[in-house]
Amino acid sequence: MEDLNVEEIKRQVLDTHFSPKSRPSSSASNAPMPSLFASYTKMDDFTAIVTATVLHALPNLNKLMRLMDIWSIRLLVLRKVPPLLAALDDLDVALKSGWTAIENGMDHTHISEEKIPEFLSRQSYEIIRNVLQDKVTTLGQDLDYMLDTLEGREDTLPDDWLDRMEALEHDYGEWVVSGDRKVREGEWERMARARREEEARRKQEAEEAERLRLEAEQEAAEAMRLEQEQ
Repeated sequence: MEDLNVEEIKRQVLDTHFSPKSRPSSSASNAPMPSLFASYTKMDDFTAIVTATVLHALPNLNKLMRLMDIWSIRLLVLRKVPPLLAALDDLDVALKSGWTAIENGMDHTHISEEKIPEFLSRQSYEIIRNVLQDKVTTLGQDLDYMLDTLEGREDTLPDDWLDRMEALEHDYGEWVVSGDRKVREGEWERMARARREEEARRKQEAEEAERLRLEAEQEAAEAMRLEQEQ
């Protein structure tokens, strides 16, 4: 619409059909028509009025259509803003809970033999990881949809939201690595504990066997002494 010279078109229509110049006298009406316009038929007054009205309305209609398109996109994105902000807060809280879960163990450098250190199990870690992954994926898809919808337009999302999402994704990546390391440490610790317990059990069995052997030898020696005395 901007490329059309609407004002020039309107002027020509008005000059041709409404101005006094456009209505020639009876003497002039018999003048020969140039061959350039011989194939054109002059519009009647009703058609000219409709044409002029449409030409007057086209610029405003075009502006209205553009504004409706802009605001339809804005409203579409604005409807997703409250859920998006809530999802950002929810992911933030979930990540903090995830960090608490993997850092909630005892200080392993000051653990006595009586105290058993607590470690995040592989099953619990995978459950938490899947929940966090779903939250990150869904939030990323919502942000991508909003950015794709606003692509090529003047409107855009605040940089703070994008920076916050990037920080949460980075935090999630660090949590996955740290959580996997903690789980492996727990698995190694449980294996070492089981090995120590097995060694202690075998040692106890060996000591018990040695005690029984000594008792048996003492009983045999006492029996031989009593037999010799008789």
